[in-house]
Amino acid sequence: MAIGDPQQQQQQQQSQPLQQPQSSQGHLQQQQQQPPQGGYYYYQQPNIGQISNNNQSAFGFQSNLRSLPGGNQQMSAIQPQLPEQSMQSQFMQPMPPHGALMSNNQQQQQKRKEVYRYTAPHELYSCSWSMRPEQHSKFRIAVGSFIEEYNNKISIVQLREEQGDFLHIGTFDHPYPSTKILWIPDSKGAYPDLMATTGDYLRLWRVGGHHGASLEVMLNNNRTSDYCAPLTSSDWNETDVSLIGTSSIDTTCTIWQIETGQVVGNTARATEGTVKTQLIAHDKEVYDIAFSKLGTGREIFASVGADGSVRMFDLRHMEYSTILFEEPNRKPLLSLYP
Repeated sequence: MAIGDPQQQQQQQQSQPLQQPQSSQGHLQQQQQQPPQGGYYYYQQPNIGQISNNNQSAFGFQSNLRSLPGGNQQMSAIQPQLPEQSMQSQFMQPMPPHGALMSNNQQQQQKRKEVYRYTAPHELYSCSWSMRPEQHSKFRIAVGSFIEEYNNKISIVQLREEQGDFLHIGTFDHPYPSTKILWIPDSKGAYPDLMATTGDYLRLWRVGGHHGASLEVMLNNNRTSDYCAPLTSSDWNETDVSLIGTSSIDTTCTIWQIETGQVVGNTARATEGTVKTQLIAHDKEVYDIAFSKLGTGREIFASVGADGSVRMFDLRHMEYSTILFEEPNRKPLLSLYP
């Protein structure tokens, strides 16, 4: 064996590329399978002359040198120099979508279900929400009693959000149970605060005062007899508040023209009503009536009855009607919602 210059052999060894021993490969795989908890972890071959055993960069990363078996080759494991809990919250947890950051109080408010209860001293049958825009009329409800006697009641209550209960505004007498209660569909406050009820007659009430309401007008389309066919339901036209439709057990529907007059200051002239049209709508009792809520809602209305049919009418062409649906077994249809 020839012995050469030791300095030349040392230069040849330094010029040869470093080769990782085969035995160290398994060691590296084992190191990679167990990364430090709390952040990203990778290996790089450092410059031995520039890395010390504790070299921290300006970005807060710390280099820890590890010796590999079989030589003086060293690998640097780069890991963030942050607490473990901080790294878990910063790197491991997904961020919520934009706008989804909410406090615990906001989340509890969204999940909360608000249920308010009003207990009347008698059984209830009908109810209606007020549409008035005034703050003192917000969350106002009228409820009607169901007492098998002539004397019945209609009560007006209002929800108090801060207290979480209902405030009783007033109660007034009503002949027989009211089959339908309607507040005037006035969301702008341009008309008097009126309420319509049906039972033996169509009645309009002016709401106000400690008694709840006062009778404004009682409308009866039968002028020749004291007998009146009970009214089963009614609907107030939302497109034209001067129109109210009623249905009756005598197979007819009646459209009333109501003259309310707009409010001027705190006064309004007395409410009046006349029959605009009356027609035989069904072969048997008519149980419900409803105006259309589309653009033509002023003229179009529909009804259902004991003959099991749904019929549509147009005030511009009252000489005929359209049967929209007939129950196959001719069972009565009780209610209608457009």
